[in-house]
Amino acid sequence: MITLSTWLLGVLLVLTVGALVTTVRYVTKRKMEARLEILERQRALERERARIARDLHDDLGASLTRIALLSELAKADLRQPELARTHLDQIFNTVSGLTRELNEIVWAVSPANDDLEHFSDHICKFAQDYLSLAGIRCRLDFPESVPAYPMPSPERHSLFLAAKEALHNIVKHAEAGQVWIRLKLESGVLLLLVEDDGKGCDRDATGAGSLDGNGHFNMQKRMEQLGGRFARQTSPGNGTIVRLELPLRNHELRTG
Repeated sequence: MITLSTWLLGVLLVLTVGALVTTVRYVTKRKMEARLEILERQRALERERARIARDLHDDLGASLTRIALLSELAKADLRQPELARTHLDQIFNTVSGLTRELNEIVWAVSPANDDLEHFSDHICKFAQDYLSLAGIRCRLDFPESVPAYPMPSPERHSLFLAAKEALHNIVKHAEAGQVWIRLKLESGVLLLLVEDDGKGCDRDATGAGSLDGNGHFNMQKRMEQLGGRFARQTSPGNGTIVRLELPLRNHELRTG
């Protein structure tokens, strides 16, 4: 005959075993999630390393080859000063471009730059320098105090490359006199807006000179890879607004 104390002991045993099983399952799940997070960070690091290797091989390798060829031409033209000077100018321009590319790679991989504040500083300086060379006025609209939102290298570099593509399209196609770059934080989303007062274009245009060519595709692909969104507003004679949206992924925003 089962007594009340035996029944209570059985219930207590079942509850204890149930609690242990639940605890073990919870701990195991947390360990698996942590392991998956580590593996994902490792995969992201491997992808970033592969991208850097491609950049070094393609861009820098091509620049160094060009410098070598121009040096040989300059040596062969020493008896023709004007022609040699032309080749030396081309070498100087190539080296300057190579320096910018190296600085960009160093900025992209440095852990010290892994936050929104460093990203905003970098895009501001790049835009001002790049547009100034093209004779285009640059206006900046950024928060007075940029939150210390963490931005790992792949995230901030992809966002920078998308913004860089937008600026490149403006210089190449827009015939603009001014460009506005705005950074906003709205409802858990980082917004980067690049607006120009250029000639704009038909939203349905698909020619080589339109934003619907490789530039459009590259910006859209980069933002999709980040889990973000790319949008463009334009019409003939009314300039263009490029909108880059990056979700903040529930990271804690720490004001400086």
